[in-house]
Amino acid sequence: MTQTPDEKTYVEIPFIEQLKGIGWDHIEGDIDVPYLTERESFRDVLLADRLRKAVKRINLDDNGNPWLDDDRANQVVSALERISAPKLMEANKEAFELIVQGVEVGGDADAHQGREKTVFVIDFEHPERNDFLAINQQEGQVCS
Repeated sequence: MTQTPDEKTYVEIPFIEQLKGIGWDHIEGDIDVPYLTERESFRDVLLADRLRKAVKRINLDDNGNPWLDDDRANQVVSALERISAPKLMEANKEAFELIVQGVEVGGDADAHQGREKTVFVIDFEHPERNDFLAINQQEGQVCS
């Protein structure tokens, strides 16, 4: 008996291979063990530790050095975790704007005279600084 072609075979696996081919990292998904996908719980939408490291790497001062400390990086993660819009479309718009336009945090007292500074989540000018990761879906057990 031949197996019926499925979405995973024809869409998911080829797409992940394409992403890997352009430099993305890949983690095999797991429906039972969240820490295998860098999460504490499957309720976690963001990979917070990875995001903190990425925003520190992306946001550099005029000399090319990271300026974000842990508190400011946590403010960025917190802003993305606390999307406040009550409806899905509004929440998506709010998240999109934060991701594309950046998140305002208090600037360094010495370097920025305490003025607010925009922390970018994506570096459009230097894409090699970004952290691109694909986590594929993992099939559950089929009961018959």
